[in-house]
Amino acid sequence: MNYLYQCGHRRIGFICARISFNERYTGYLSALEEMGLPVAKSRIITSAKGKSNFEYGYNAALNLIENGLDVTAIFSFNDAMAIGAMAAFSQKGIRIPEDISIIGFDDIIQSRYASPPLTTIQLPKFEQGMESVKLLIQEIKGEEVSNVSLNTKLIIRDTVSKIIS
Repeated sequence: MNYLYQCGHRRIGFICARISFNERYTGYLSALEEMGLPVAKSRIITSAKGKSNFEYGYNAALNLIENGLDVTAIFSFNDAMAIGAMAAFSQKGIRIPEDISIIGFDDIIQSRYASPPLTTIQLPKFEQGMESVKLLIQEIKGEEVSNVSLNTKLIIRDTVSKIIS
């Protein structure tokens, strides 16, 4: 969100699986608040079925287009949804990043080969696996389990443009 803001985006949409108990959604709202930007419900597209796949991203983008595409950028819950949204935009003649910017989350292998390559947030997958195993062992032993935060990294590729005002 900070990267999109630094690039001049002020109308940032969010596509996600569901908003309840969703830390990425909470982060999106917190970032808007910190930046002094309004929360517009029309810019938030969620899946009623909790799906977070390519097809849902595609349909979410079509929904945004049908509602007037009141965004200059989209933060996507994950890369699969972002790539689906990119396909819908492309089919409708909306260019990425010239007409709309998009950022995914997860840095799946397909994000490198999307057209254009997707800017995304990379999770430290090895560390994530190691910490998951540690937490599972603690739980099996009956020990108290606490939340673990891992550092993420912004991978800048070709799906975000700077808005010159």
